[in-house]
Amino acid sequence: MLKFFLKHFFLLISFVWITSCAVQTVDSSKYIKYLSNPQNGLEQSVRSNEYQFSLRFLPADLLALREQESRGFSQKTFEDTKKNFDDLIYFSLSIVDTERGMDLVKKFSTDSLRSAKATQYFSFDMAQHIYLVQGGDTIGCTLFNYDRNYGVSPENNFSLAFKHKKNSDSDLQIIYEDRVLNCGIIRFSIKQQDIIKIPSVKI
Repeated sequence: MLKFFLKHFFLLISFVWITSCAVQTVDSSKYIKYLSNPQNGLEQSVRSNEYQFSLRFLPADLLALREQESRGFSQKTFEDTKKNFDDLIYFSLSIVDTERGMDLVKKFSTDSLRSAKATQYFSFDMAQHIYLVQGGDTIGCTLFNYDRNYGVSPENNFSLAFKHKKNSDSDLQIIYEDRVLNCGIIRFSIKQQDIIKIPSVKI
């Protein structure tokens, strides 16, 4: 009788554990809300001097949704679109001047030479100072884009992409070595356990 009880008890515990670890499937609106919730560990912010740095992890599902949102598409089309983002890992980085709320380049607008250098830096050279650290590997930025807003918004947004080791259980650390804003080294860490918990999307 005791053996019978213990056997079924452990079967029940195993079932509960497997169920709790299973990846959920949600619709696109719930999926986007999940990614935007800071408690889920996929968005992080760091304050340095008067600047707020915010990093967001961008899964392939989200990028496929963005690419297809202007037209109707099937689950198969969605899955095929996701394959376009398989080789890289994507992030968005936002920098906000919390005191002046201005375009990063505009800060240097009183000096034409410094303004030109700042434009060059944020548009191109900054990519050389952003790294992905995964396990024992330090990986340079593969794709980089500065979406300059010309003062329309206080947010200065950058798109980042890196090559990465697939099926790695290491956390993802993003390191930015600032050379212009006097903020030093900015670090973010996206935990692998938070990435695993991301739900899948049902179209």
